[in-house]
Amino acid sequence: MNSSSLSQFNDFKKFITLALIITAVALGIRLFLVYKNTPLKKGGDEFEYEALGRTFSEGWSFVSSDQIQNQCQGGKPGDPTAFRSPVLPFVLAVHYKIFGFNNNPPRITFAFISALSCFVMALFGWYLGFPLQGLLAAAIWAIWPADILSDFALGRLYPETMCTLFFLGSFTLMAAYLKHKQTAFLIGSAFLLGLSTLTRGYIALIIPLMVLFVFFTSKQKFKAALIFALCSFVLVGGWMTRNWIMLGKPVLSTQTDPFFTGNNQWARGSIDGEIFFKKTESQQFQYILSKHPNALEMTELERSGMWTKEAVHAVSSNPKHFIWLIPRKTLIFFGPFQNWSAGFYKYHYAFLLMLLFAFTGLSRLRKTDDRKKIILLLIPMFGVYSAMLLTYALDRYRFTIEPFVVILGAIGLIECLRYISRKRSAIE
Repeated sequence: MNSSSLSQFNDFKKFITLALIITAVALGIRLFLVYKNTPLKKGGDEFEYEALGRTFSEGWSFVSSDQIQNQCQGGKPGDPTAFRSPVLPFVLAVHYKIFGFNNNPPRITFAFISALSCFVMALFGWYLGFPLQGLLAAAIWAIWPADILSDFALGRLYPETMCTLFFLGSFTLMAAYLKHKQTAFLIGSAFLLGLSTLTRGYIALIIPLMVLFVFFTSKQKFKAALIFALCSFVLVGGWMTRNWIMLGKPVLSTQTDPFFTGNNQWARGSIDGEIFFKKTESQQFQYILSKHPNALEMTELERSGMWTKEAVHAVSSNPKHFIWLIPRKTLIFFGPFQNWSAGFYKYHYAFLLMLLFAFTGLSRLRKTDDRKKIILLLIPMFGVYSAMLLTYALDRYRFTIEPFVVILGAIGLIECLRYISRKRSAIE
């Protein structure tokens, strides 16, 4: 696999044709799986997202549903809420408004969104200067087990599928900006990053990292960084302003309970399901009630502040426990060990395999002496990993950065194949 054999992928028309073929195959797989898994058997947070979407479609007001999680969320049904990120409920509401209360239309839309991620992934490889690797990454994602088989991705009422496309699209446009220096790519990247943040709140940690990245990689440092900061904050700032008006505080989200559940004295690195199964009878919540007897009567904003305060206290009162949690969270985050068991998590072993090739991919990028590309691929992983350290490791939250690992893994895999090819040629 020499440079001459790779040059054919540098033809943009041929590249786009191959990317579209891969995307079409991916779409066919996803539509078939949506059809096969109809009717949808909902579980977990899907009930609340569905209820939020339905309520939103009826009056275009974002209020708590009757599926509120009382053990985590304050307030009561009908109150203005900022507990869940708004993009998924809004998308569901639009579908319900057009097609009636039917989950199949949005599930079909999510199948298209998931398949489109393959195309965007290929483009990401193109703008990074690795067209073949981008196509390989797209082909791998077309059959990526966690995307097509897991309980939180394809055809499910979860925000991960949309967030992955927006997030990947943001970094693809940033790679295009690095290559072409056109402000339109910079603005588009910032806008999609803001949209990603309103789809999954922990993406907010990456906005300042990207502002710094733009500042240090652009010739017009201050201008470019300011444009990116303002454009990424347009949607986020609008949502926070709404929360200021409706709730009394300019917050991005009131869902701060993960800070406590991920760091309290019972935390073990992953999510402790006891609080979701035993709810208010769990040890965690009984502890909360012993300190805050009125916890169940708190407003959503009051409960959010309480969770944050208790999380800070849990870490400050027992820093050794927090340090002990770091390697556990790291192992869970970068491996298929969600509940320290195999079982269902066989769908995530592909991630571990691509992660091994990703190290070779990083080595390949280092040889190009283009640090911008390395940093661009590592920022998503560093940002999301940092969010997990602050809360808890969960494969569903890790999902948004898996495309970046696949791209790095594809670069590493091609490099390994080229190395084997060179060795065979030397022997012959």
